[in-house]
Parts: sequence; structure tokens; C-alpha cells
Amino acid sequence: MKKKKVFIEATGSLVSASLISQLQESHLYVVSSDITEWNAGASLSDKYIRIPNSKNKNLWKILIKILKKNKIDWVIPSFDETLRDWSAKINLLKQKNINVLLSPQETINVFTDKWLTYNAFIKAGLPTPKTSLKKIYNLVKPRNGRGSKGIVITKKKIKMHNMISQEKLNGKEFTVDCLFDLNGNAVYIIPRIRNKVIEGKSINSKIFRNRKIENYIIKLSKLYDFVGPINIQGFINKDEIKFTELNPRIAGGMALSWAASENWFKLWFNKIIKNKKIKNKKIKYGLTMDRYYSEIYY
Repeated sequence: MKKKKVFIEATGSLVSASLISQLQESHLYVVSSDITEWNAGASLSDKYIRIPNSKNKNLWKILIKILKKNKIDWVIPSFDETLRDWSAKINLLKQKNINVLLSPQETINVFTDKWLTYNAFIKAGLPTPKTSLKKIYNLVKPRNGRGSKGIVITKKKIKMHNMISQEKLNGKEFTVDCLFDLNGNAVYIIPRIRNKVIEGKSINSKIFRNRKIENYIIKLSKLYDFVGPINIQGFINKDEIKFTELNPRIAGGMALSWAASENWFKLWFNKIIKNKKIKNKKIKYGLTMDRYYSEIYY
């Protein structure tokens, strides 16, 4: 059987190996990309293509040409800076027989903006830290940002253009990895404690179960249309739960949730898009992940 071709981004990331491995285990041909001449993810992929950076005015003409030339069946976006553009082009690419594994444009527009995300949480009844467009709180972060980039904690005055200030939380940081089907139904909701985080990336995590968290996410999904993988972050302090942000895309730390359940891409391509009956695997609560660096030479 001919392999479906998938196109992925930012394979120079230190956490791209787990994604590539899951895709290849799903009998998919992986075409990876990044702005560097070569990288570790390139070495692991079936094919690598160097692309311009996200600020290049011709980026999308070049990308669409690459997708057509390489007969790509599916794009799996993971780079925050391009999520809005991918979502805006879902219908255009569909006409070219190229699918995008991503939530609809309206959802992406809300959850790539931390101020709109805050308001979405409030609307859905999810507990969330107090947040303002003014410099009211000492924790300040960009409205459109990823990881820990641009976050500062300061009592000083600061220019708040395209920034928010937010109540600082105590407790343990968690992420909830979720997979939704084509109709917005939750297939998996798997929380994990982020025991150790470096530059926004989870280095040590542990799967746990919390019914309240699961119910909150189902409430949110009643108001917003999610498709495919997303992850939601927050803090838990004893019985108090607060959600801080939502990333409407795959995330590197999802490797632990895949290990605790099953290969989500095999499930997506073999069952979900074919509307086949799904029988969820038993989740391995308590499963813990540690990350380490591994070298590739080229």
C-alpha cells in the first residue's frame, strides 16, 4: 500500500524526534522542514526540505509549491508563528487534495491570542488566573507567544503593547494532551504534571488522572470546535485548578501521552478519518517520562 505523505515543520526542535517516530510507525512518509540547512529531525525523516523563515513575504507561495511538488497528503502544523496562516488556508489546500490536521480558523484565532484565550476560559466557566491588558500584575507575557519566550516578572512599569499581565500562580504546572475527532468529540484527554521544564519544554512529566480537569475540557469543547491534537496548560494547588493557556496544535511533551495510550497518528489515519469505531486503550496513569539529549552526526 502506498504511504500517505505528511509534511511537518520545525524539525530542528529538540523534541521533534518523537513526532517523527510516531508518524513513521503509522506507515507514513515523513517530509520534514525547517529554516536550517540540516538538523537532527532531517536525519530521521524520509525527506527534508529547507524553507524560508516565517517573515519571508514569499513563504506561502513557496510552501504551497513544495506541497504540490511533493504530492503531500497531510500537513501537521506545530509552529505557533504559522498556525493562523495554515488555518486560513485549510479550504484552499483542501481543493488541492491537501489536508491540514488543525482546528478551524475561528478556533485558532482565539487560542493563539492569550487575551482571547482568557476570555474563552471565562466564557466556558473554566477557572483561570486574573488577567489584564494593563500592567496590573507582575507577570507579563506576549498576547501571541510560545513557551517562555518574552515572559517577564517585574514590578516596574512596562510597555503593554500586545502584552497581558497575569496573576502569578502557585502549585504544580500541568498540561492536558487532548485528541479530538473530526466532529469535535474528545477521543483522549490525558493530564500530565510537568515536574521539570526548560525553556517551555517538558523534560520530566508524569501522567495523572483528575476528573475535574477532564470535565472542564469537555465544557470548553462544547463552545469551541477542536479538531486533532491540542494541549491545555495550567496549575494545580491541592484541589485548586486554574487553566492558563491553550495550544491548538501538537506539542513535544505529548510523547508521554502517546506512550500512555497509543499512537494517535495511527489512530487518526486508520480509524478517525475513516469514521471507524474507536476502542480507547487503557491509559497508563502514573507513567513518567524523562528526556535526554541524543547525538546525530552528518
